[in-house]
Amino acid sequence: MKETYAPNLSNIILYGYYFRMIFILIPALWHIAYLPTFSSHEYVVMTDAARLIYRGESPFQRHTFRHSPLLALLMVFNIKYWHGVGKLFYCMCDVITALLLRNVLRKTVE
Repeated sequence: MKETYAPNLSNIILYGYYFRMIFILIPALWHIAYLPTFSSHEYVVMTDAARLIYRGESPFQRHTFRHSPLLALLMVFNIKYWHGVGKLFYCMCDVITALLLRNVLRKTVE
């Protein structure tokens, strides 16, 4: 009987983390050299809302902001430190979600 190859989920998650870091680093370097940026409109809206919170104002003053103010509060680090902190945060949440799903899959298979 032929053996089937089952990839190691930890390696897949680790490679996914590396790719995410590359996908954050390359646009960050592009942003330094060129004018057009690689950020979605929603990311710009969240950063604008975070800027308003940083100034002590309501994030709902941004006319297209329709999310929880907590998300805008988490994006304040974009304003205070570096414009890519929110992307790092989203990637960390994505990897944590993958780890949680891996644990659910393991428990389901057992």
